[in-house]
Amino acid sequence: MARKKIPPTDMKGMEVFRFLKTSYDEALLLLVLSRDYFAIQGRKDKQKLSKDQQLIYTLASSTITTQLTSVMSWLLLCRAMQEGELTLEQLQEEKFAMPEINPGVTESDSCFSTLSAPVKELLAKSSNLYNRMKRMESSVREHFMYMV
Repeated sequence: MARKKIPPTDMKGMEVFRFLKTSYDEALLLLVLSRDYFAIQGRKDKQKLSKDQQLIYTLASSTITTQLTSVMSWLLLCRAMQEGELTLEQLQEEKFAMPEINPGVTESDSCFSTLSAPVKELLAKSSNLYNRMKRMESSVREHFMYMV
């Protein structure tokens, strides 16, 4: 059975996917900014830190990477559904769910203050995007459950 491309307005409630392009662009930009920082300036910044601070830095960079990877993966799955490469039923499968991520470092942690400004900013932006996409995913799962 051939799958057809599903424009965002063809199915009741599909307007939920209109966010896709903007969110994808935001996630891609954050990925590039993160890569650029951690590959160049981040290496220099990390060398200046104590061993304990390096551990905190590593936890923060790991959290950023994991959050952004999860977001990009889910957005690409949504795009695949819109393009007809995946069905709504397949998107609902647990194997495609965004994982729960326990951040290694948050703004409320006392060690957060030891992070450099770029890491704090990347962590805040990636956490914000991850949390928004996690809510969107829950909304999509809840809203479209009756359609599957």
